[in-house]
Amino acid sequence: MKRIPILLVSLILSACGGGGSATDPRVDSQAIGSLSAPIARAADPIAIAPVVQPALVPIDPCAVAKHQYGEVTYPIEYRGAFSIPTTTKKLVSTITRTVSFKDYYPSGLIPFSACTDRTLHARNLYVETLNRLQQLGVDHVWVYNYGNWDDFTKSVYSVATTDWAIPKSEMIFIVNEAKKRNIKIYLAWQFSSTDNKGKKLPLNGNVSVDIFRSAMTSFHDVILDQAKFAETIGISGIRADWDSFGFSNIRDFETEFYADVVTTILDIRKNFSGKVVYGGWGYDGLINAEVAEKIDLYQMGVATTLSEGQNANLSVDVVKQAFMNNKFLPLYALLREKKIRIDLPIEWQIAIQSKYDYFVNGWTEDGFCVDNCIQKTYRTDLSVQAIGVEAALEAVSEQTYFKNSGVNFSASYWHTDYTTPSSWGWDDNMKIDQYDFPNLSQSIRNKPAEGIVRQWFSR
Repeated sequence: MKRIPILLVSLILSACGGGGSATDPRVDSQAIGSLSAPIARAADPIAIAPVVQPALVPIDPCAVAKHQYGEVTYPIEYRGAFSIPTTTKKLVSTITRTVSFKDYYPSGLIPFSACTDRTLHARNLYVETLNRLQQLGVDHVWVYNYGNWDDFTKSVYSVATTDWAIPKSEMIFIVNEAKKRNIKIYLAWQFSSTDNKGKKLPLNGNVSVDIFRSAMTSFHDVILDQAKFAETIGISGIRADWDSFGFSNIRDFETEFYADVVTTILDIRKNFSGKVVYGGWGYDGLINAEVAEKIDLYQMGVATTLSEGQNANLSVDVVKQAFMNNKFLPLYALLREKKIRIDLPIEWQIAIQSKYDYFVNGWTEDGFCVDNCIQKTYRTDLSVQAIGVEAALEAVSEQTYFKNSGVNFSASYWHTDYTTPSSWGWDDNMKIDQYDFPNLSQSIRNKPAEGIVRQWFSR
């Protein structure tokens, strides 16, 4: 019998496919003497779907919690003395729905040690707050900016861009994030009482005519700079006044004041294509026919006071009637007396705090301690705010004196989900025992009033 060399046998087997190959990806080979015996692999890798590893998402150390309305709780004793009203009513679809940010920039002391980027933390707060406002049905949001003046000893003082509380980059960020949610941003510049030299102006006090004139000219210049900037980033509206700030004796200079306001409005319009707004807290009735003709929107506050007896028996009807008698009727008579057109579009400002004596003793500071932190002695009452909000919205809807253009809950949406006083604050200069007070604030966030607003804002 002819011997066939072993190597030739191996080659023949390989050529016929009978023996497999060490290069065949489906088998492994194990040497047995001079032959290779195939050992099958567990499976054909060609037939296995590739395993895709999920991309690693970096953890944001400055992330903020995301909540829906109703998920954040508050102490039961905050609920208050009265029944929370319920409603099925809605604003007519043409009325703009506005809820505005709390009026400071939330880049202060950060409440968790892992986060060291204040700007990122503030951005996360704005994004989550805009998400909540979108869910609330909001059309517009007011942003309040401010900054220290350079030097009050100058005849005309200014605010450096580096002294803006909300930097340019963050204003751009806010506007762009709002646009993603079909929300328009309006801008108010709050007149600071402080300069960089440590001097103060007596805002809400009496001043000389020289101080008045310097303040009016300085504000004209800073709001004109704001208008130019607002035009470049897509802001939709701007205030032509000092927001909630002013001098107590401003009516001593009323004629000159109106002339300055008209000049400011006209100069804004040369540089800004959005709406020009005037009025609001501290400016009720401080208007003449010429100012009224120059603006797009007049803001007026919905506010009233009650006796202690009325407050002890608080109800929606009691508060609504007080709004009608103490706000709408006198204001209507004043505008008629001044021969101001009654069809002037009105945006009603609402800022009702959640403290028991709000309708008796009025508004109190909610952003920081005053008078040895007297706010700690106040009684939180969410039912007072809920009743007031329902009464205000009913009064606005039922009044027939003015043209309703919009409703604005002024500085009424806290930047965080806190419902109790917090000591971490928002300013580098705040001491560790300083507090802010979302529990007492006009902020509606996570309170029964937010549910009422949600219903009224639905379309």
